[in-house]
Amino acid sequence: MITYSSLVRGLGRLGRVEEAIDMLHELHNSRPRLSAAIYNSVILGLCKARRTERAIDFYAYMVSRGCMPTESTYMILVEGLVHEGFCEEAADLLDMLYSGGVVRKASIQNVVVIFNRKDLESS
Repeated sequence: MITYSSLVRGLGRLGRVEEAIDMLHELHNSRPRLSAAIYNSVILGLCKARRTERAIDFYAYMVSRGCMPTESTYMILVEGLVHEGFCEEAADLLDMLYSGGVVRKASIQNVVVIFNRKDLESS
């Protein structure tokens, strides 16, 4: 399974996200339950490709397959929203996740740095 995770992660990093998704679908045939890490690789690849809406859809697919998201899953989505300019939506999501105990304060501090960097780039 480690080999497949590495392949999916590598494809995502290379921007070949659709190939990573195809591979993940093939894995479902032999292994119905996959780890959050392998889904996170695809979600990260989609966010880096500025396809955060597709990443959110893929997150929903992940949950529908019985895989519980991790704190990393949520932080990838929040950062994806910020990078695409949906800062208010990202802040609302982050607030909801923090107040629900899903993410830690340290994770929020990391995103605040990203928010501030985004503000600096736009001025």
